[in-house]
Amino acid sequence: MQFRLPRQATLAFLAFTALACDRHTVPTRNAERPPARYLLAWTGDEDRAHEDFLAVVDLARDGDRYGTIVATTPVGEKGLWPHHTEHELDTSRMLFANGYSANRTLLFDLHDALHPKKVERFNGFADSTFLHSLTRLPNGHSIATFQAHGENNIAPGHEHNGNQVQVFRLSDLSLIKTIKLPANDGPNEPRLLPDGRTVLVNTVECRPYQVTDLAGTNPQLDLVHQESPRGCAMPLVMGKYWVQANAADHSVFSLDISDLKNVRRVSSVSSDEKQRPYWLATDGTRIVVVNEPSPTAERRMWMLQVSQTTGRITLDSAFRDAGSRRPGLAFDRPNRPHGATGNAVPHGPVFG
Repeated sequence: MQFRLPRQATLAFLAFTALACDRHTVPTRNAERPPARYLLAWTGDEDRAHEDFLAVVDLARDGDRYGTIVATTPVGEKGLWPHHTEHELDTSRMLFANGYSANRTLLFDLHDALHPKKVERFNGFADSTFLHSLTRLPNGHSIATFQAHGENNIAPGHEHNGNQVQVFRLSDLSLIKTIKLPANDGPNEPRLLPDGRTVLVNTVECRPYQVTDLAGTNPQLDLVHQESPRGCAMPLVMGKYWVQANAADHSVFSLDISDLKNVRRVSSVSSDEKQRPYWLATDGTRIVVVNEPSPTAERRMWMLQVSQTTGRITLDSAFRDAGSRRPGLAFDRPNRPHGATGNAVPHGPVFG
């Protein structure tokens, strides 16, 4: 199903976690992206007493504002519990962001990064509700997944137990095959590799699987690697490296995936027990890391540097609050540009 939003933004919605790949379009190489000037962080008010907001963080190295929140845009609603955004900001400078628990999605216009504008907001369409993940297609449209149908967050389909990968034909969104993973693996995010043909699916159990026979009618899943303990979330592909967050291990690590028959860990950065890395986003050489929104995790984001030559990950110690001895940007603070609204929970940041 498709519908048209203002400014010609179009979405095709699916009611399942989808892996859509029938045209082998090579993704933009990370090294080709210009360094981002700002970081946009979709953020919720922690006690839900004030408006949720989009925060703008300055990334300019010159001057004294690196890692500083320089603007915030309240969205006029509270308690949305901001969740996923698009993983990258494309040339349209339009960004979808969802407030998952409220079944609400917003569209931001970021042509003026210091003054983001809300241009649309919507809930479900037809009986599809609780939008979760979005991916921008080469034609500028976005494909998105709904996690439920109806206002009561009822899981769609049958035998739904969170351990399935579904392969769809992108041209007409017809289902090719449903593939069951081993019990409790919990698929998270599929990623297309730089060759434009190979797809890996990440799971909570820290097992990436290759989806084989995508050009045929009988796709399969092949395990290519395993890490421990369980708790993996958002992956990134940076050249020949797979970069992965693991909340349970309080770490971010990189794998060399140039040979899927010999995947190996090459680097990692560990943090203290208050950090539970979940969301990752990149502008090609830098990675912003945000904790999962759990009671034991600190409300903080920090920055990593990744070498696309060696896969080595290092902490960017310059990205920190002014006057702080700790790296990272704390969202546990009483004030922000739009007022004294107290602590907040960042979730889906994106470079812009």
